[in-house]
Formats: sequence, C-alpha cells, structure tokens
Amino acid sequence: MYSLRRFGIKLGLDTIRNILEGLENPQNNFACIHIAGTNGKGSVASTLATILHSAGLIINMFQTEFSLLETLMHIRNIWSLLTCRS
Repeated sequence: MYSLRRFGIKLGLDTIRNILEGLENPQNNFACIHIAGTNGKGSVASTLATILHSAGLIINMFQTEFSLLETLMHIRNIWSLLTCRS
C-alpha cells in the first residue's frame, strides 16, 4: 500500500479531515445513512426508508449511477432545499 506514495498518492484521511475542519465539519450537522457495497444497496435503502418513515421521520433517499459531478450538483441542490427550510 505504501508503494503508491511514489505515484503521488497520499494515503490516509488527514487531507479530508483538514478540509472538513475548514468547513466547520458540516457532516456533524445532519443525520445521514450512507449505504455502500456491491449488491443489495437498493433493497437495504428501501427497507431502511420504510422503517424510518414508519417511525415518523422525514426521509430523503438519493441513489445514483451518475458521474461524480452530477452527484455533487444533486447534493448541492438538496443542500439548498434543506438550508432554506431551517
């Protein structure tokens, strides 16, 4: 793994931690469930959404097969909607 350093890849989470600290750790200001893996993400997401909705929570589910740029644009739009409500 450390052999990747010679290709300019900096391993570890220090860089992203510094970025998040500079943004005042926005990830700590909202509840989120991130489902990742190879198979079963859709059914797990649907099951969790059903359970959480039946518990009276407001659910927003986002699934994508799009590019990173399209995903970031969608997240920005959702963020704008959420911050306008508060």
